[in-house]
Amino acid sequence: MDKNINDISNKEKIAIVVVGYNRIDSLSRLLQSLSVSKLPNSVPLVISVDCSGNEELYDYVKSFRWQFGDKYVFIQSKRLGLKEHILKCGDLSKYFKAIVLLEDDIYVSPFFYDYIEATVNKYSTDTQICGIGLFKNEINGYAQIPLEFLNDGADVFLWQEVCTWGECWTYSMWSEFRAWYDENENFSFEKIDIPQEIKMWKNAWSRYLLAYMIQTEKYFLYPQISLATNFNDCGVHVNELNNTYQVNMLYGSKQYILPEFAELNKYDIYCANSKLYALLNMSQSELTIDFYNLKEKKNYKRWILTSAILNYKIVKSFGLNLHPYEVNIMVNNSGQGLFLYDTKIRCKNIEKNALYSYFYGNLRLNILIKGMIGFLRNKFISRIKL
Repeated sequence: MDKNINDISNKEKIAIVVVGYNRIDSLSRLLQSLSVSKLPNSVPLVISVDCSGNEELYDYVKSFRWQFGDKYVFIQSKRLGLKEHILKCGDLSKYFKAIVLLEDDIYVSPFFYDYIEATVNKYSTDTQICGIGLFKNEINGYAQIPLEFLNDGADVFLWQEVCTWGECWTYSMWSEFRAWYDENENFSFEKIDIPQEIKMWKNAWSRYLLAYMIQTEKYFLYPQISLATNFNDCGVHVNELNNTYQVNMLYGSKQYILPEFAELNKYDIYCANSKLYALLNMSQSELTIDFYNLKEKKNYKRWILTSAILNYKIVKSFGLNLHPYEVNIMVNNSGQGLFLYDTKIRCKNIEKNALYSYFYGNLRLNILIKGMIGFLRNKFISRIKL
């Protein structure tokens, strides 16, 4: 251990906390990306490695040279598992102005620290923000199709989704969640309206932060362009290397446009932009927005806005042409792609679901299908050869 963290007080600095287990190549790649980043002269680095018995990795992190400031190395004496390890690393936020937590399969933009400094300085005292994300999702992981957010000129937006691929917390953000978690470790996720897939996760720490965020009506702050990407390396939760979560990152310096909280676009866990309620002259208590068709039907309100074809009366419809989807409502684009239903009146609808053609187009959808057939054929042949 290079330094004892209990002996320091570094509340003026935003520290980088790197989390690893047994993947030396992944950890090395992340640390190298940090080493070539545009950083100020004094940035503390904490490397926390869960107990794996990998002596080569232990020696590597101990000998790794950090030229930007103090380095702290913690090798856990017993196996914590990812959830407990992340919680323990989040607790390190009490020693610093804020921490940036990076798991070992993350890779950062050279300009990530400018974004972190700007957003921490702007939003650190905003009690409705419970974390700052570096990664901007380009795929809706629950629906497995593209994900888009409105770009109104601001460099950030708010979303009730936990960023786990590069995240930042001040101690006030983290400590409020930690207090909630300590009282709700046995939380029943059936209480809250979240995608069904999340309810089936067994060991994910992030679903607790998500439940906390929804119950307390808080948000994560996200960038309009990512400051980190994800290699999704093989490990405990991933069996095969893939590029599913590689995203476009910022490769240049910029001055960030950071509006006040009230002015930011706000999305719920289902990617519904809160501005749509006013545009449709309805409240959240009477209207369900389910563009990706992920909500459980038992949670539907009387009025539903969705791309799905349902057997209720269509009171208004919009085209699915402009991106992202909410722009079609903002400009009142006519068409048959988004439907506002009244669930009190049942009727048979024969419209065509336009969701996939909206994202892929007919030509691209054909290419996608052919590519999938080819992928499955190659998989089948490779298994036969084995």
